Amino acid sequence: MSLRSVGAVKDTTTVTLYPPATNEDLKNADKSPMTVVIHGPYSNRYKKALREQQQERMTAIGRGRAKAATLSPDELDAFSEALLVECIEDWAITLEGDKKLAFTPETATSVFKEFPWVREQLSAAMGDVGDFLEPSKPS
Repeated sequence: MSLRSVGAVKDTTTVTLYPPATNEDLKNADKSPMTVVIHGPYSNRYKKALREQQQERMTAIGRGRAKAATLSPDELDAFSEALLVECIEDWAITLEGDKKLAFTPETATSVFKEFPWVREQLSAAMGDVGDFLEPSKPS
């Protein structure tokens, strides 16, 4: 086995949502799976969002706000959620009825608040770096 045989890095993966109680794929009214396309830790989008958060903290520290050097649990949670929202490319989900919900950062935040398990599933997927590798091709 070699490093090249592991697979090439890819920017996004598609996460299929499931209710935690059953682990069965959630379906939209048209029978398509409820999915979210997210950028992973190797993507430029993820790196850019993370750098912007870090720059914001460093700017605050530079202005002499010592508290800015540390994050409270609530601030850390807010930064994690903001990073996750920034890394969502698109989604195909339905809240009720047969109309799919358009993705916006505001709708994502609302969905995460009402359905925290969705956020947990996306965070877990983002942490599974294997999902951000293309399968290697036999030589």
